[in-house]
Amino acid sequence: MLDISRLEPDQIPEYHAAYRAALADSPVPPLGLRRFTVAVTTGWAGNRVETWAALREGAVVGGITLVLPTADNTRLGFLSSAFVLPRARRQGIGTALVGLARKRCREEGREALVGGSRAEGPGPAFARAMGARPAMADSLRLLTLPVRDASALRAEAVRHSAGYALEQWTGPTPERLLPDLATLVNGMNDAPVGETGMEDMVWDAERVRRYEEAVVRGGQTAFTTVARHVATGAPAAYTRLLVEEDADGWADQEDTVVLRPHRGHRLGLLVKLANLGLLRRERPDVTRILTGNADSNTHMVAINEALGFQVLDRRMEWRLDLG
Repeated sequence: MLDISRLEPDQIPEYHAAYRAALADSPVPPLGLRRFTVAVTTGWAGNRVETWAALREGAVVGGITLVLPTADNTRLGFLSSAFVLPRARRQGIGTALVGLARKRCREEGREALVGGSRAEGPGPAFARAMGARPAMADSLRLLTLPVRDASALRAEAVRHSAGYALEQWTGPTPERLLPDLATLVNGMNDAPVGETGMEDMVWDAERVRRYEEAVVRGGQTAFTTVARHVATGAPAAYTRLLVEEDADGWADQEDTVVLRPHRGHRLGLLVKLANLGLLRRERPDVTRILTGNADSNTHMVAINEALGFQVLDRRMEWRLDLG
């Protein structure tokens, strides 16, 4: 007998253990317990989160997290951390979980459900069987530090970026810089979204603060580098890395953006190299950096490949129209 019900707080450790077991064959490390707890309960900023656990004879065999944006993209729902234990697959559990998410989205007035899978394996066949269509191809890449040819790359970036200065910090953004960081994060709206139907996200200082508070709750430390146009004082580019408390040598590359008026000065390369330097000084134990890019984001892919990132896994984003 299968029971699907909302995840209770006291179930989270068992649920996390089942999630880790289900992802045992993944090339990327699973989220640690603190970060996972934020992801399946409160989310990060501007979202409402519902997590449903599938239990058989009282034991967790699968689950799904539904993210319902409240600040923007309110026509969409997003699937996150969906899993079924290997021993329980091909028994209709995944179908039941996605069916529940689809039902909840319809009840909330959403027009589509968006989620991702690996490009190989059973994920694509399952997505198509549920009625989803491919929306965007992307790739996970891995960089093993130190960066090869770092000195030559840094010299190239510095040569093209005269008139810009760098600012760096570890941890939450200083209060005085929150408006500038919001301006920079809004620049991420230029990133490709394929056929997902995602609309622009609108960030202000308060939303950035709430996001960073969730990062801290999740046991992560942020490493941030910003480039500023010296003559005007305008923020021009930024990048950020996140490291979990029990990182085991791994870091996640978060946003990297160069605002349109400041492109053509190698600022993306400049801030990435500087931020990797900051990470190496403060966390020399971290040597593996994960990043994800849409395959159509050719400019950022080129920067990452110049740094030495190599494809670790191919992925596909899917859109399930709810009609």
